[in-house]
Amino acid sequence: MKKVLALGDSFTYGEELENREENCWIYIVARELGVELKNAARPGCSNDYIVKRLMREVLSGSYQPNLVIIGWTSVSRIEEADSDMGVWDTWPGR
Repeated sequence: MKKVLALGDSFTYGEELENREENCWIYIVARELGVELKNAARPGCSNDYIVKRLMREVLSGSYQPNLVIIGWTSVSRIEEADSDMGVWDTWPGR
């Protein structure tokens, strides 16, 4: 079975959905494609975090996806600190 790795912010994670594995867009896409999904999205993250998480997921070798889908977040979300992925973000409201 083909594997898909999804990364992104709360929209890709399915943060505010009652049943995220049924209603979140990335799970719907995975079902339609008939693929195994690893949703590594995280609410409130920056694009910097998304890129770092992608590199960690792929380079670790623990999950070898055939396809990576990224739901980018707002460019005004910036990463203030990163202590082993304990990221603090700023959302300036732009």
